[in-house]
Parts: sequence; C-alpha cells; structure tokens
Amino acid sequence: MSHLAGKPMTFVEAARAVLADAEGPLHYREITRRALDRNLLVSSGKTPEETLNARLCVDLKQHGDASEFIRTAPGLFALRVKSAPHDSAVAGDEHRTDDAQVRVPFFPNYDEVRAVLPVWAGLKPERVTRLHRAIMSLTGNPKETVDWSEPDDWIPKRLEGENRELALHMWQRSKRSVNPRYMAGHWLLARTYELLDARDGKLDWTERGRDFVANPSGDTVRWIDDREGLLQLLSLLADRGQAQTSEIWEPWRSFLDEVSNVRSDSYARAMLYDRIRNLLARGLAARSGRVMSATPDGLDWLRAGGQEPSQGTPSEHFDIQSLAQQQRAHVRTALIETLREMNPIAFEHTVAALLNAMGYDNVQVTAPSNDKGVDVVANIKLGISSVREVIQVKRQKSNIGRPVLDALRGSLHRFHGVRGTIITTGGFTQGTVKAAFEPGAAPITLIDGEALVDLLMEHNIGVRRRPIVLFELDPAGLGTITGSAQDNEGID
Repeated sequence: MSHLAGKPMTFVEAARAVLADAEGPLHYREITRRALDRNLLVSSGKTPEETLNARLCVDLKQHGDASEFIRTAPGLFALRVKSAPHDSAVAGDEHRTDDAQVRVPFFPNYDEVRAVLPVWAGLKPERVTRLHRAIMSLTGNPKETVDWSEPDDWIPKRLEGENRELALHMWQRSKRSVNPRYMAGHWLLARTYELLDARDGKLDWTERGRDFVANPSGDTVRWIDDREGLLQLLSLLADRGQAQTSEIWEPWRSFLDEVSNVRSDSYARAMLYDRIRNLLARGLAARSGRVMSATPDGLDWLRAGGQEPSQGTPSEHFDIQSLAQQQRAHVRTALIETLREMNPIAFEHTVAALLNAMGYDNVQVTAPSNDKGVDVVANIKLGISSVREVIQVKRQKSNIGRPVLDALRGSLHRFHGVRGTIITTGGFTQGTVKAAFEPGAAPITLIDGEALVDLLMEHNIGVRRRPIVLFELDPAGLGTITGSAQDNEGID
C-alpha cells in the first residue's frame, strides 16, 4: 500500500494496512513492529506501541460496531469481517462469522487429550463416533442405577463387540484418565482443531497434533487457549489478583457475547467451569477455598503470549500482581503457623470471633472442664429457623481421624445441637470425610487448615488489608485528543 503524497500513515491507517495482510488477529505490539519494519510509521516517541493501542481503543470507543477494527482478546486486534445478515450466526451481528470462538463444550483436561489421541490414531472416525452413540444410548433406571465413574465395571457389562474393545482400550491406554462415558469434549477438541485428520478414511496425526502432544507450552496449545477463551479467563484472574467465580461471570459472559455463538447462560456457565478446571489442572491458576488466582506460571504464560490482564493495563501490573500473590502466600503460611502455636483457649476464642463475623448468633465458648470435647456452640439461621451448631477445634498438623467425628456426633444431644463442625489447622482422613455426611446421621462440616485460613482472611481476622492504588491509561477517556501530532495535523 502506498503512502498518500509520500507522507507516513497515521497509526490507525498503519494498523489497517498491517491487519489487511495478516492471516488473523495480532497483538498491538506486533502490529507496531510490522508497521515500523515496513516504514508505514515514523515515530519519535519511546512507546509507539502504546500510542497505536490507544488510537485503536479510541476508534472502537467512538465508532462501536461501525469501527473497522475488533478486539478479539486483550491486546489483540483484527479487521472486522463484513458479511450479509443471513450469513451471520446472529442477525444484526455483522462481525460474527462461522469462525466464532469458544466452540468446544465439555472442555477437557489437555493431558487427558494427549493420552487418548494415540488411541484414536489409525481408526476410522466413524468407529469413535459409533462408540460414543452407543455409550450415550445407555441409561439406568431407579432399580438399576449405573455408576459411570467405574469403567472397569460398566464397560464389560454394558458394551459388546468392538465398542467394548475400543472403550476398554481407551480407558486402559490412557492410564485410566479418560472415562469413555465423558469422551465428547476430548473428541470435539481433537476434531475442531485438527489434531487428527481423516486421511484415506482413517485418522492420522497432523503437525498441529504432534505439536500439541510434544509441547505442552507450544504454539498449538497457546492458539487453542486463545481460541477457546482460556487466555481471556486467565487474564480476568490476573487482572483481579484473586476472585470468586461469581466475580468473573459477568465479564466472561460479555466476552462470549462478543466472540462466540453461545447464548444460553447455563451453557456459558458450564463452559466457564470446564475452562477453570483446565487452568487449575495445568497449574496456571490456583484455588484456595472459594477464591481463585492466576499463578506465577499463569502470569508467565500470559506474558509469553503478549497478553495483558485487561485492555490498556501496563505490563508492570503483572509484576505487581505476582508480588502481591507471593506476599499473600507468605501471610497464609505465617497465619497457619501462628494458629498452631496459639494458646488453646485463645484459639477457641479466635474461632468464636470468626463465627460472629460469619453471622452466627449466641456464640459461646464452652467451659474447658466440662466441654465433652465441644469447644464452641452457636446458633445459625437456616431459612426461617435457627438451629444449634456444635463446634470442635483442633490445633494440629496431622489429619483428624474418624473417632473424633463420631465422638462429636455423639455429643450433639448434650448441647441440643442438630449439626456439628470440626475445625482444624491440619486435615482429615478419607474415612472422616466420607462419614461426615453419612445418610441418616447428623451432618458434620469439616474445615481444614486451608479453608480456615481462607475464612479468617475473608473476614479480616488475624490479618489487615492494605489497599494499593494502581493507575492505568484510559485513552478512551481522552476522546480524540489522544494521538500523535500527525493525527492532529492541520488543527490550530
């Protein structure tokens, strides 16, 4: 593209020229690099990439759907694709095409996909789909329920012939990680992104599939993460530092409205939960109680792809979030150690203070000489009723065993309690967890050390929050004033 009268292009013109030649969306830093390499831009500023980003953001803010640009992910831009209304996935949404993002339901764990791809390679596609149809046609009934979590049991009993053979092969070859009952997401991911291709009637490896298996941090994985909204989700977590699922639901829903064909809220929530599980399994996000956050590895994964927590956020914010997470981890460790070293009576009163903060009424620490193993009693409202809860606390690193739970359950009637809670700075044995909500028995809630620290920090007990104010550029708030001198040439 030639320059008008030999003059350099404006930032918007340069971005349009670069994106017109690109095969897909580009990060604004890459747009700037290509524009400078092609001498489309002449800039004396130190951060031309930030100027270009600002100009594109202003264009989107001012023109909305009429803008010739779209933002496909934080920092990523593309030219808007114009299409006839009847070709659009949703009438009136001109930039929606058949290339919509976030397409795979039942989104799987990547390691599970890597485990099952070699099983499918060499098979006819219809053999895999035939197995899936056969499995999904199986149903139980009230008299004969099916435990689908035990493939070693249900596959031999419920399947026959080549379906049984393939299902067992999938289950065993994947080292019992891919349950054939729940293979739909794995298959859809493999076929949607052409990890396997049907050649001469049989599934064969593609270069993309080989890269997906061999390079967990490679280009194919990053591309799928981008297309399926995982980078956007990770960016939302990074932007907030820590968040509950409810806090990222609205921006996730808005993101789907912009780039996908997903219209059902329940479907959108299911896709959100599946992708959260994927990020957790890969160590890119971490969950502590009800709170999630991007891990240092997650922040590095975003950095490596040129992503940012939110539009316009400087890359330095990544470092601030990372340091904040490290400091929070140090506080958590110090808090649990402090709890384990506390005077037993002081620990009981700390738990009482927590219950008060959580909305319990009539919280009382029992007399040490006659507590029958019970340390705190309190009332909690359930609907229109108020019930008595009996709490036992334990300061220890080791796991609590079943006898402690049974003893507490046996003491409930002495305090007119209808349910109990065990709070410990350690953990619980599997037998204790299994018995906590035993049918026909009074329920016992189990709070381990990690959950206890979450609750204390959430209610500011034993910790103090110190807010940090961060400033970030908001070019849209400057209207058309933001930009280079050449953009405003001729204005007095």
